Amino acid sequence: MAQGSGNHIQSLGAHSYSLTLLVIFHFQTCVPAILPPLKDIYLGDITSDLEGVRADVVQRITETCTANIARWKSNRYRLVNQSSLSELLVSFFSKFSDIGRKARDLGICPYTGKWEALRSNTRWLLQTNAIFIEDPFERSENAARTVKASLMMKISEAFETSYRRVSSTYQTEDSLLPGLARPRVLKALGRTPSRAGSSSGNQMRMNRSIVFNAPSSSQVQQQFQNMSLQHRGQSRRNPDLFFDF
Repeated sequence: MAQGSGNHIQSLGAHSYSLTLLVIFHFQTCVPAILPPLKDIYLGDITSDLEGVRADVVQRITETCTANIARWKSNRYRLVNQSSLSELLVSFFSKFSDIGRKARDLGICPYTGKWEALRSNTRWLLQTNAIFIEDPFERSENAARTVKASLMMKISEAFETSYRRVSSTYQTEDSLLPGLARPRVLKALGRTPSRAGSSSGNQMRMNRSIVFNAPSSSQVQQQFQNMSLQHRGQSRRNPDLFFDF
């Protein structure tokens, strides 16, 4: 996920585990899906099943998961998602740009791979948190319980702002990279990282003042492809660049 946007969302109370579950959920709910519901990998509650001789239980769980993953991957009738990494990034921010509104009635459930109505589960109804992200290892637990209600709107705005940035036709490579790459990656690309509060802050203020026209997915894809092609040689020479965007 975009490094700058991810750090901003984390600073609002969503820790890395919650964000990882959001990425998994995004891959589960893409059309066609990239990942299966976690129940198709392990049908059960891992925490409850971790009883007895631990080494034996862990081995059994590992073998079960490995077999189910292999079965899912070998399904020749399964549709393969052809989206590029850049398209997946844009659709990720788009999917959760209104998470503040959805979180009032829906829970995010990687176990079933679906949005689930909070009222459908009495355990979830007892939750008083601003957002419910089911912990697939302890399904009654909320992985996002540290998110305060006062910050939920800001988190939603962070997703929306990130979506506008990566999908806007007003953006250029120079304005996008500081928000997507870590400083060490920018240096490897021959760019000078912006100081906090300077150009990146000005860019953010400019983004908020512009009325954006959302481009088509092909326009967004072309924009990212141009950036990728320009630096493909550099990324091959430096493996640290891989997946840092």
